[in-house]
Amino acid sequence: MEEDREREKDEAVSGGSGVKKGLALAVLEVLKQESDAAHPMRQKEMQDVLRDVHRMEADRKTLRLHLRLLTEMGYPIEHTQGGWYYAHEFTQAELSLLIDSLPPGLSEQQRQQLIHKLCGLSSIWFSRDQQHREEPGSSELLLTLEVLQEAIRRGLCVSFCYGRYDIDKQLHLKTHHDGTPREYIVSPYRTVMASGHCMLLGNTRPYDGITVYRLDRIRHMKLLEQEPARPLGEVSDQLADMAAFLSQRPYMFSDDPVNVKFIIDRKYVGDVLDWFGTGVRLRQQGDGDRIEVQASVSPTAMKFWALQYGEVCELVSPKTLRAELAAITADMAARYAGPAPRQEKKSAAQDRDADAPKE
Repeated sequence: MEEDREREKDEAVSGGSGVKKGLALAVLEVLKQESDAAHPMRQKEMQDVLRDVHRMEADRKTLRLHLRLLTEMGYPIEHTQGGWYYAHEFTQAELSLLIDSLPPGLSEQQRQQLIHKLCGLSSIWFSRDQQHREEPGSSELLLTLEVLQEAIRRGLCVSFCYGRYDIDKQLHLKTHHDGTPREYIVSPYRTVMASGHCMLLGNTRPYDGITVYRLDRIRHMKLLEQEPARPLGEVSDQLADMAAFLSQRPYMFSDDPVNVKFIIDRKYVGDVLDWFGTGVRLRQQGDGDRIEVQASVSPTAMKFWALQYGEVCELVSPKTLRAELAAITADMAARYAGPAPRQEKKSAAQDRDADAPKE
């Protein structure tokens, strides 16, 4: 019996015993493109597609023979009461997650190309369900990633310019006092997705410690062939536990974490775990609806987080950070207690200029 199966497999490749190699490949392609677990195909449907798309004819017996041989050869083809289907490597939920995780710094053309490739890993039914969102970005992001991957693999430094956005909504490169663009020389170690953005973790010459850069704000990256990267062991041991590194830096500030303690309403436990991870210590405060949280966090990140959740959160320690928050909130209270800043009235000419089409 086993010898018969092996002979049929050989004949499937060679085209003997009624098996046609071209037909077998066409059947496989039809199932890949037209079927999935939710959309199995009956043999009549496969025959129609083979005839209309591939210009091939196959009776039910021939088609059944090819389906059985493809299955025995290891292809992930399943059969149910509803028909035959190809068991794709990625589920539709997994592909949707990958598409939703694409970094926002991509250009629209690159985004659509990647979405098209990811959709190609499933059936046409998945592709039809996708809504392509248009988002702003830069065509440099993928090139930056490629250069970084090469540098990390070979242990080399990279150089680049870094920018920030201004009131004109454009990225402006950081400069020296004389106005020339500032060039950063960095030993790259990891790229990660955090806070919805693709980040570079590396060491910036001539400083110690880990610096975090957003890839969509990097321009003109170059691989420095003659500049070996500084060994990570000389810089920091923080990246050994990447999960801890990320949970200690909710906003990806690069300062060293400190032990913090704060009180927050119990209903926000989910938010605490989302931001700081499951490694935090939680303790109920008396019989009320408040909990005490202890965590190791970047002090800069904790400052902004405490301000974000200020209505329901109170920082207990460290005292220096509590004092800084007291000063910030006192200044905010004074500003909001007074009248709102006066807005300058636009002249009629300014209104016309604002409404005029841009060349």
